[in-house]
Amino acid sequence: MKATVKLYVTDGETAAGFPIKLIISHKRKHRRKILTHSSLIDWDSGLQLPRSTHVDFDSLYPEILNMRAKAVKMDFQKLEDFDQAFEMLQDAPRKLAGTNFFTWGDRCVKLLQDQNKEGNAQSYRNSLDALARFEPQLNFVELTPYLLENFKNFCKARGNGNKTIKHYGGALKAIYNRAIRARVAKDLQPFKDFSRDIPTRDRRKKNRYLDLASIRILETTNLPDAQRRDLDLALLQFYLGGVDLIDIYFLKNSQFARNRVFFERGKMSDIAFEFDLLVPEPAKRIIDKYGGPGEYVFPWRKDRLGYNTFMNNGRRNLLKIQKLLKIELHPKNENFTFKVMRHSFATLGKYHGIHEDMLREMMGHERSDIDTAYKAKFKEAERDAAQLKILGVFEEKKIRKVVVKMKVKRF
Repeated sequence: MKATVKLYVTDGETAAGFPIKLIISHKRKHRRKILTHSSLIDWDSGLQLPRSTHVDFDSLYPEILNMRAKAVKMDFQKLEDFDQAFEMLQDAPRKLAGTNFFTWGDRCVKLLQDQNKEGNAQSYRNSLDALARFEPQLNFVELTPYLLENFKNFCKARGNGNKTIKHYGGALKAIYNRAIRARVAKDLQPFKDFSRDIPTRDRRKKNRYLDLASIRILETTNLPDAQRRDLDLALLQFYLGGVDLIDIYFLKNSQFARNRVFFERGKMSDIAFEFDLLVPEPAKRIIDKYGGPGEYVFPWRKDRLGYNTFMNNGRRNLLKIQKLLKIELHPKNENFTFKVMRHSFATLGKYHGIHEDMLREMMGHERSDIDTAYKAKFKEAERDAAQLKILGVFEEKKIRKVVVKMKVKRF
């Protein structure tokens, strides 16, 4: 017996992608079995392995390696029966009675955190905590439609709205499906009708943003040190193309060159698009104010707990500042958060008539489709002019004057 795993592009692409097949060969006979699917961009054709961007990477990658390890052993090569060969290569699901749903959920949360997918990790965490309040110990076989129906009633009694309950169900289902793909559990479809009796009205929510008048107030107001620091970091996000807080927090001195800063969008993993931005004078003042000469620009602890604590304290300070200064968001006033600065950069860019591809390029939001690789990039001077136009602090003709000497040499 011989075995291999391969992405079959000749079979045609479906909505799920191209089929990934386990092929077993013996005496010029072949048997194939579809394991899952993948797009071309999520598959390494040289290694015939999934990239880390594949939705099932955490389970599929080790599964394929495990199959290959078994296929070279003498016990497998001596087999004569195809069914026995498939059974040997594909592990059966673990005993369901001993598999704790929360233990598996915690593993999924950690994996997302390691991949810098903090939003998804927090969504999983909140949903697991909600289920744990209802049933603190739960194995996969105990996760039944009847139990989930009681869980919904429990949430309603606690005052949770339909949208929140539906969100809990979606996150828990995602955790459950990861277990199915990893062959940790058998799919008993407990979530099949979870949302059937949960009516919600889906409306496209407009991003909340600050206008330039409000940003000018934030730039010039005297505040206590901790509040001033968190507000400065929010402003730094805005100055640097609306980059996410996590990219500011983990900013390295090695990312600076030629009066520019280079980023990779953290959510894009190993196919991340690197983009660069001009570092304007107000951004440099903030970097000099809090930064240092070490590996990282900012000296705060760099573990995940340290970042989460910093972010949560920052959120509270931004809300205090919003209340103190009576700052209002547009088009509808809601809470002032770090994410607002990204929305502000994008929205003000649109109002200034900046081309959407220009905005996408400045914000590191390149599409992952094939034409992106061949699409012409905007010239550096054009991007700088657009960036400064959005910030509203310099005339385009003064671009050359924004480069000032920084206290720590970063260029």
